[in-house]
Amino acid sequence: MGYWGFPTGAYIFTPIVGPTTVRDFFAYPTGWLFSVNFIFDDNNQKAIITLLDVIETRERLLVAENLIVGDKYSFVKDVYFQSRESEVNDGNVEDEFLMDFDFDSLEEDLPENQ
Repeated sequence: MGYWGFPTGAYIFTPIVGPTTVRDFFAYPTGWLFSVNFIFDDNNQKAIITLLDVIETRERLLVAENLIVGDKYSFVKDVYFQSRESEVNDGNVEDEFLMDFDFDSLEEDLPENQ
């Protein structure tokens, strides 16, 4: 929905889904509807696929959790928003670090060629 310009809404952290926004939270049922689980007719197979997906996601998050220094809530929130912005914009994200840099001042500081 972000691709079409829907605003993200408030940042929320839910026990089952984890970090998300209101917009993405309501998009999860659509994602589940079109997931691989609907290929299977057997509920046991669906449960196994879902359980393996949850375990794999949690494993990836545990590895990343060891890298967090400082306020974990702020860190997770910032990383989540950066990740979602990258996904919505197909990887084209403006680098805020370089946006405020004055490149013209570099040219003024260079010695003139003789």
